[in-house]
Amino acid sequence: MEIIVAMGIFVVLVTVIITVFILSLQSQRQASFRQTSIDNLRFTMESMAQQIRISEIDYTKSYDLDTVAGIQDDEKELHLVDESNNEFSYFLETDSGSGKGVVKIKVKEQVSSFTDPSEINVVKLLFYIDPTTNPFSTADRCNEDTDCLSNSCTLKRVCEGGSNAGNVCTSDIQCPGGKCSDVAEIGFCQCSQDSECSTNNCPDPGGVGICLPFDNQPRVTIVVGFESVTVRPEDRKIVFLQTTVLSRIYKR
Repeated sequence: MEIIVAMGIFVVLVTVIITVFILSLQSQRQASFRQTSIDNLRFTMESMAQQIRISEIDYTKSYDLDTVAGIQDDEKELHLVDESNNEFSYFLETDSGSGKGVVKIKVKEQVSSFTDPSEINVVKLLFYIDPTTNPFSTADRCNEDTDCLSNSCTLKRVCEGGSNAGNVCTSDIQCPGGKCSDVAEIGFCQCSQDSECSTNNCPDPGGVGICLPFDNQPRVTIVVGFESVTVRPEDRKIVFLQTTVLSRIYKR
């Protein structure tokens, strides 16, 4: 009886030890796969971040992958233009073979994968762009009233010299004995509400304000959600990574 009891206790202890050992190995394997996936995703995010730093955000694109045209709170695509005028686009696409989400990059109409669907399934890729309109836009600059959609220009071109010197002009014909100032974009369109400005930025809404660019550099917040596909389905967990990158292009 004593031998049977001892053997029973021994079997129980061995079972517990083996179970703990197996769970430990599984946890270690999951952690290793997850860390490998995180390292791969960080490389992808750092590559995107590096490109953002040396490029401008392309505000001319439609940004309609989310079925809503224009830049909203979050976007499923990002378009950049570098100093050499090369266009870069980043977006999430489902791989036709594996059905997994893959981060794609498009350069000069050539599309390539940034992530490997056999290792990582990217379930979410979002870009938060700030500001949502081009802060370097010159659409609200003017040298005559006709340059503004509805309101007047803060400064106007004038006649230089002659009997009509100082008067508003749009051509040399209006400046007898002189010429029309050739200084371009010397003023800003006046506004009374944000919708009257291309940047939606009227600093004095309700009064007589001036359409001005935003006083901040463009920045992009990248959010990526992914899971490792190299572990058992029941062991997969979605992990999110996020980073914010500031464009270093300065045009003011």
